Amino acid sequence: MELTQRILDYWNKYLSEGSYLDELAGSVAVDDLFAATVELLQSSDYETLSTTLGFVQDLIIYSPGDERQAVKAAYPESIVVKAVETLLLSKNHFLRQQTGYTLGKTCSYSSLPAMIEAFDWWRDRDPLMLPFYMGELGWLRAENYDELADSMISSPCFITRWASISCFAGSSKRECQRRFDWLRNDRSELVRLEAEYDYRVHLFRARGGKEFSAEPLFQITPERAAIDKQYEPAVTFTAIKVAFENHLSKNNLTDYTIAQLETFIEEYVAEPKLPQP
Repeated sequence: MELTQRILDYWNKYLSEGSYLDELAGSVAVDDLFAATVELLQSSDYETLSTTLGFVQDLIIYSPGDERQAVKAAYPESIVVKAVETLLLSKNHFLRQQTGYTLGKTCSYSSLPAMIEAFDWWRDRDPLMLPFYMGELGWLRAENYDELADSMISSPCFITRWASISCFAGSSKRECQRRFDWLRNDRSELVRLEAEYDYRVHLFRARGGKEFSAEPLFQITPERAAIDKQYEPAVTFTAIKVAFENHLSKNNLTDYTIAQLETFIEEYVAEPKLPQP
């Protein structure tokens, strides 16, 4: 069986079976395994690319046995990392999201320059990927993380500013306060409302309040429930992301323009929402 097919078989037949990864890595030379992986990463087929990225993730991070130690040691400077980096500029929204996840979770620190370059390119072109992507930049401890977050809150694209609310985790108390102050006065109502809600929740947590009680059903405390009732917005960035990505998948679309996303948001906001129980 060709090595490329054995790689594809992992995701399709042996997912999460560390023994399969160990056997595969122990039966071939590291250079041959990397060459076959790169061959797959040069495909034009989305399923092949997505499957191969999943294989790379698990090969490096999923309970590596002794057979995979040589692979893991050679990976950071390998041709595989460079091949994965090229997918950061893919024209497929879902693929570039997965690419950022793969580079982050495999601790590809050498990829930070390429990831930051991709962030600059996609910041106002694909804001839906930004919270997810920024999470990986934070995981890799990008030194300019705060600068990137600030570039989002000052973006001319309101969806990028909206996305920035999800990127405050790990920032200092002072930075969070400054960003909340900015976004709570944003010219977009959607941004203002979610920023206000997140700010109120942030204050609740900062006071040491517990979001959940010790009751078996994890009942929300009265104080937190009051915050939700008064400030929780009817439409959130996450809700838009989920709904729009479902729309793309349902219609066999792989990418979008900001104009298309803005039209979708306008229609989504105009739809009557069922009251929260």
